[in-house]
Amino acid sequence: MADDTAPTGDTPTKKRVGLPPGTMTAEHREALAAGRRRGRIVRAYLESLQQATRGRGRPITRDGLQKRLDAIDPKIAESNDPLEKLDLVQRKIELQRRLKEFDEPVDLTALEDEFVSVAADYGRAKKISAEAWLEMKVPK
Repeated sequence: MADDTAPTGDTPTKKRVGLPPGTMTAEHREALAAGRRRGRIVRAYLESLQQATRGRGRPITRDGLQKRLDAIDPKIAESNDPLEKLDLVQRKIELQRRLKEFDEPVDLTALEDEFVSVAADYGRAKKISAEAWLEMKVPK
């Protein structure tokens, strides 16, 4: 019983499960890095598809975003509530990011080319069916 407790005797020590630290092979690290890379590519492509297919509501225009951005600064200056001010600052950052996207549109063909190069491996590794890809609006 003394082996399962810390030197003070009141807190059990945690036993390590798995390989000791530093024993991961270079191939394993490369495989993990490749998986993360594929995941980033798939996420970027699916997000671009999602943004391209937004059709509900009023269309978002550059002028509309700029008007909303211009209206936030006076609200930030007037606000005495720190939580409200924090929320307004975050909205301002988000509007600036969206406005920047209008100026620098995403290159969909490059995203699609990258996606095509990793989609089969990603789908196989994650057991994603063709129906799931189609449901996410990925073209055949």
